[in-house]
Amino acid sequence: KAVDDVIVQNTGHVWTGGNVKIISDMDLDGAGNITIDGIVTGDRVTLDATEGAASATTGITLSGRIEAGADDLVNSLPSVDIMDDVTLTNATTTRISSANGSVEFDSTVGGKGSLDVNAQNGTVTFTGQVGTATLANDPLGITVSAETTTFNADVFINTGGLSISGQTRNTTHINGNITSASDILIDDNVLLTADSIIDTSAGNHALTITGTINADSSDVDNETLTINSGAGAVRLGDSVGNTYALGSLTVASAGVTELNNGITTSGANGATGNIDLSAATNVVLGSAVFMNAIDNSAHTGGNVTLDNVTGGFDFSIQAGGNITTEADINVQTLFKAQATRNFTMNNTSSIYTDGDVLVNAGEKLTVDGVSRIIS
Repeated sequence: KAVDDVIVQNTGHVWTGGNVKIISDMDLDGAGNITIDGIVTGDRVTLDATEGAASATTGITLSGRIEAGADDLVNSLPSVDIMDDVTLTNATTTRISSANGSVEFDSTVGGKGSLDVNAQNGTVTFTGQVGTATLANDPLGITVSAETTTFNADVFINTGGLSISGQTRNTTHINGNITSASDILIDDNVLLTADSIIDTSAGNHALTITGTINADSSDVDNETLTINSGAGAVRLGDSVGNTYALGSLTVASAGVTELNNGITTSGANGATGNIDLSAATNVVLGSAVFMNAIDNSAHTGGNVTLDNVTGGFDFSIQAGGNITTEADINVQTLFKAQATRNFTMNNTSSIYTDGDVLVNAGEKLTVDGVSRIIS
């Protein structure tokens, strides 16, 4: 028989190893722990292990499946709200879905299981930290498919990696650092709401961001982004800072780093405004690329530093500070560089192109050793 709202309150432990289906709202409250090993289905599902709890030894353990708004459920705005620390215990995958609604993790997520979250046309929010810095309690992997995904704290992922699919390529909000022992794929636009480091260097794994990357328009600071992939590949599939400039961009990778469209940084609000690719030793242009590094008020920023760059497209740089090349630039068409202060070619680096080379240094142009410009 179908029932209305169901509230289960317990001063000990709420556990389900089978399947529970509620055709309305479901609220599991426990003053101890909640464990779900089976399938819980409801229109709006809320799990709160701290309701009336006298101690901090509460938590939610997941190794089953939670589904909101599926099949014949009657309410129009389904959601899943998990209000306490989550431990993933299954060596396989815990699946949480909410059709046309939201999934919210109000506290931390840890444990040695994997997590697959699907909020079709909805939002997924991780309010607390995911995993730990020691890798001792990191999820094996996290997969998210949603209209909007938000990470409000640091994220640590183990060998399963992190995969985010932004339906209709809306926005993934990042408000901390992301560290993964495997690949990271963000098939979405990215909005930085804090200075962020994305690190896959522990296993030399790849980072791919297919959409744009922008700073938060509501902040007075320009958020910075640092990428470290070890020997893993880095692919930035679209523009960086095309709507709101980043405070700086730094990429360190011994693998292939693919750039596309434009990169804009600004030191206008206290950041450096630098674009530092000196440790990205194999940059490849996936399209014509224009870099614009805007200086800071102290006139110490707005610098662009490059290692090896190749590609069959135009490559243009405008720097409010200095432009420095540490290795060869080899592009098939136009190379254009305009530095407000200095243009320096270090380590006998050279510039090769089948088209024009246009270099303008406001103060000084320096060529180290046998550097060459050939067009």
